[in-house]
Amino acid sequence: MFIETVQGKGSYVSAPNRELARERRLRAAEEGLSRAVLEARGVGLSLYELTEMLATLWKENDHG
Repeated sequence: MFIETVQGKGSYVSAPNRELARERRLRAAEEGLSRAVLEARGVGLSLYELTEMLATLWKENDHG
């Protein structure tokens, strides 16, 4: 959130910037995936195995 100043009216806390919030969440997801890649490589998983694991987890957590 940011402080917005409107001349003649004062300062207000602005509404959350959805794009900024999305960027933060994307960055967090990327960091988590980077850690997962390092762990997967550490135990010798192939890219295919990691992709299959991610697909399985995605389907298990699908609430749509």
